[in-house]
This record gives sequence, C-alpha cells and structure tokens, in this order.
Amino acid sequence: MNQLYAIEAQLPTANIKGKNLEISDQISVELSNWQNKTEHDPRVRENLNKYWDGYWWEGDPDVPWSAVFVSWILRDQEFLGSPQHLQYVKNIVDGSNNAWNVYSIPKNQGKIQLNIGDVLVRPRSGSDTATHGDIVYKMENGKAFLVGGNLGNTAKIAGTLKINNQGIVTEDIGNYLVILKKKSNSPILLIIPLAIMGTLVFFGLKKK
Repeated sequence: MNQLYAIEAQLPTANIKGKNLEISDQISVELSNWQNKTEHDPRVRENLNKYWDGYWWEGDPDVPWSAVFVSWILRDQEFLGSPQHLQYVKNIVDGSNNAWNVYSIPKNQGKIQLNIGDVLVRPRSGSDTATHGDIVYKMENGKAFLVGGNLGNTAKIAGTLKINNQGIVTEDIGNYLVILKKKSNSPILLIIPLAIMGTLVFFGLKKK
C-alpha cells in the first residue's frame, strides 16, 4: 500500500486555515516557458536545471521532476522541498517543516477552503512511495486551477476544482489524499513581534 494512505489515516479532522501566497505570476512565467515544449526540448533545459538546483541530478530529463517543480515554485515560502513528493509531506508531518500544515482531504470533504499556493498530493501506481503533487495556481470564475510539473512531460494546468465564493471546494476532489497549506502565521513572523515587544518591555523597566 502507498505510504501516503498511512500518513492520511493519522491526520485528524481539522479546522483548515491557510493564506494566499504570491506565486501566481511566477507560475504564469513557467507555464509560458513550457508552452508547446516537452522535457527533451533544449529550450527548457535551463528550467530543469533551476528546478534541480541543490539536489543530485545526472542531467537526464527522463528523471521525474514534478516534485522539484513544486519545491522550486515554493522556494521562497519556507517550504522544505524534496525531489520526492512523499518526502516533502513527511517533512511537515515529522516537524522538519513547521511553517506548513498537512490536512486530510477525505476527512474534511465539504469544508476544504483552497488558497493560492496550496499543494494537493495524491498516490500513484507503482512503488509504495509513488506520489504526485499539484499547486493551486489561481482562483477565478468559481474555479481553482491546479498546476503540475512533469505532466505529459511538460508543466501545465493539471485540472480545475469548483469552488464557492469562500474558496471552499464544492465537488469531489478525486484521488487527492492530503493538502498542504502554509500557516497563516509562520514561526518566523511570530518571533519578530515578540522580540520587539520584549525589547520595549526591557527598556520600559529600565526607565522605571
């Protein structure tokens, strides 16, 4: 059985919260770069190189690159990436990445509010670690658009989901099992105001 099922089984029903990330423009650029091209096209070699930057890669375009695509898109969002979708999910579950949350999709059907930058992950056939993740790219006209890499050997729109005016999904989400969302208040952002408050209190006491 795929390991993603075991992870999802341990996730509780939850009050799902997140925030929109400013990534739509860069995804638009990537989609434009990949338009009418596949991974063997020399014109996208630079794209593959930047996705794999920091990871071991022999330069073979046939090596699955969908996870490094997601990781690169979210590189400035405190996202601990990986060449494997399952591993970046585990990074959140085990606390290695505490700026993001992971939620069960089946246990929260009907109350899943999407945000731009959310990652939806599903199991794939093959090994027990085979998974795939797509990113919420934009939300408009009652639909959320998902984008993925290495789909048909290119980067493209993976599909759409119907949403209401609060961004809550109003249809079956298919075989996606978990959703990753950046926390509304990441630990780093919380430390800054606390540090300022501590400084003010310190100097206030000194004046007394």
